Amino acid sequence: LDSPITSCSATGAVAGAVTGQAMRNNNVGGLVGANGTSDTITASHATGEVMAVCTGISTPVQPYFNIDSVGGLVGNTLGGVITDCYATGPVTGLGTGPVTNMGTGSSYTDGVGGLIGVSVRPGRIAGSYATGAVTAMTAGLSVGGALDARFAGGLVGLDHGSDITNCYARGAVTGRAPYTGHSRYIGGLVGCCESTCTITNCYAAGPVAGI
Repeated sequence: LDSPITSCSATGAVAGAVTGQAMRNNNVGGLVGANGTSDTITASHATGEVMAVCTGISTPVQPYFNIDSVGGLVGNTLGGVITDCYATGPVTGLGTGPVTNMGTGSSYTDGVGGLIGVSVRPGRIAGSYATGAVTAMTAGLSVGGALDARFAGGLVGLDHGSDITNCYARGAVTGRAPYTGHSRYIGGLVGCCESTCTITNCYAAGPVAGI
C-alpha cells in the first residue's frame, strides 16, 4: 500500500479459502492484508474473526499446501510502523489434506498472529495489543512428508527484526499438528523473533500450547 492509515476500523469477519492441488493462502488480515515498507497504521483496530483455510492435495511435482501471514489486524507487513492499534477477534490458519506422495517435502500453516501474522522486515510496533485466540493448525493424513504448524504468536506470528514496545497479548495461542508434522515456534507474545528483534515493556497473559 505505502500509504498512511489513521483512525480506521473493521468489524466484520474476514475469511480466505482456497481448494485444490499445490495451493497457497496468504496475506489475510482483519483490516489490511499486506502493507508496504513506508506504511503507517495508527489508532486503528479490527474486531472480527480472521480465518485462512487451505484445502489441498499435494502432488510429487508441487508438494505443498501452504498458509502464511494471517493476522487479526494485518496479515503481512514489510516493515512499516504500527502504533496504538488493536485486534480482538480470534485468528485461525488451517491447512488440511490429505497430502500424498510428498517425498521429503512438507506442507505448513505458519505466520499466524493476534495482531500481525508476519513482519517481513524490521519495523516498529508500539502501544498495541491483541486479545483474540490464535490457532495455527494442520489436519489430514500425510504420506511421505510433514504437516507443520509453526510461527504462531498472541501478538505477532513471525517477526524479522522489529522494535516491539509497550504491547501485550491476552489470547490463548495454540499450534496443532496432530499427524506426522511438528508444532513449533508457538509463543504467547511472538512465535519467533529473528534477526535483531527487540521487545521492550511487553507481556503476554494467555495460555500457550503446542500439540
